[in-house]
Amino acid sequence: KLLLALFTVAYLFAFQLLMGLATESRNRAMLFSLFSALFVSFGASIWGMTDFAASLSRTLVIPFVVVLVWFFFRKFSSPWRYAVYPALILLSLLHLSALHVFLVFGAFEMLDFVFRRRCRIDRNLAFFATSLIASVAVQGLVENVGSGTGWYVRYVINMAMPSAAEMAKPTAQASAPTAVAAPPVVNAPERLSSREAWRIELLAFPWRNFPPSLATLATIASSYGVIFLLALAGAIRVLRSGEAKPLDREMATFALAVPLAAYGLQAVLWVLRALLPVLPLNFEEIRAVNMIMIPSVYFIFRLYELAPEVGRMSQRAFRVAVMVAFSLQPIVLVRALPTSWRDELIDRAVAWGVLRSSDAPRMLYARQFLGLASDGPRFYYSSRPAIEWLERNARPDEKVLTNLNDFHTSRIKTVGPFLGVVNLQVWDVRRATWAESVEEIDRALASRDLGRIMRLARALGATYAVVNWPVDGAAYRDEYYSVVRVQQPPAK
Repeated sequence: KLLLALFTVAYLFAFQLLMGLATESRNRAMLFSLFSALFVSFGASIWGMTDFAASLSRTLVIPFVVVLVWFFFRKFSSPWRYAVYPALILLSLLHLSALHVFLVFGAFEMLDFVFRRRCRIDRNLAFFATSLIASVAVQGLVENVGSGTGWYVRYVINMAMPSAAEMAKPTAQASAPTAVAAPPVVNAPERLSSREAWRIELLAFPWRNFPPSLATLATIASSYGVIFLLALAGAIRVLRSGEAKPLDREMATFALAVPLAAYGLQAVLWVLRALLPVLPLNFEEIRAVNMIMIPSVYFIFRLYELAPEVGRMSQRAFRVAVMVAFSLQPIVLVRALPTSWRDELIDRAVAWGVLRSSDAPRMLYARQFLGLASDGPRFYYSSRPAIEWLERNARPDEKVLTNLNDFHTSRIKTVGPFLGVVNLQVWDVRRATWAESVEEIDRALASRDLGRIMRLARALGATYAVVNWPVDGAAYRDEYYSVVRVQQPPAK
């Protein structure tokens, strides 16, 4: 928590530095740094919430990313701007989202080459090629000293294209560990068909595939819609004012590069999967859409700076209205509604097909998004004591029944967490039974019927169950969770 606080402050300083490219006023730079922090956690990309350990590494990387964006645009006319590419490879040691930023800068370079430089072969092209070679060298160095990005690339490629060794293995002995116990598959193919693999991929991860789901579009509109309109108004105001700066063009290009990097690959796969038997391939590059907040905040600042007089509204009143509109997003206003109204919104979303009541993870995210998350502790820190107790006491061959994604980062074998599906190759037949198992476990834990939970745990081969209420006689118990040993039925 201390690191989260420190790096949040570091982010504020980094964004103030970035805004210094647009204004010489320290107060204005500081103001927009503070306002940008209101939405840095979600903005356009709210597909869910960060509920576990990843929140720390994602927060650690943000200030460095913002500083690299500042460096890139400050040194835009210099070859040194290309140093951001190998720097991002190094930064991926903190969090792999640095690779998504790498994609954004790559898309920016392509757009800049086509539209500003008119496809001319110039020194920038040579510097860009040199930076890519340097990035490969840095990546090789990172691989030699420990955990780097190469495993990530190999993992994604292997998920989509099984190796000959994998294809030679029977499904039951697939190399990827599974967190969901699957019943025997009778008369089933050794590998899922591409159609079935895509069906399960879209069921599990609709947010990271194209086209966006209704739920994703609704959350984008509620958390980013007004920001987008304000940024668009800022860009139009710049064009009409006749006071455009080189940075305006560069930020506009950056704004186009973000969705291109975030949705380009998945849009191509969307077309291909209708024509060819291709398997899902995903680097989770859609997360790169987070970067749209940087050009958005920039153009909102330009709207603030070039505030027009509208009717009887003075420039000062217009600026106040811009900041109020920026801060009072629809989702902020919705969260201020009575609880019963927000509960009704969930019911309406299910009735309209925006959400499925059986989709436990996204139902949980929707409740959190609307400020309705009251079903027990949310953050990773609350579950750490229970995880640590199991890491000390559970044997390597024992499994734990739980629906907490927090366990995904531990060495404990689990059955039930939603994230267990990421350990299964996209062509693995065990994915076909994953959704049914996860939903059954969610329903059992939601029922708070310990007898039902024990029966399900025995059926799935679990020796412990984690529940979020106090259980007398539990093997472990704290203020948040109880760890209950699964009693085996008496031998006949």
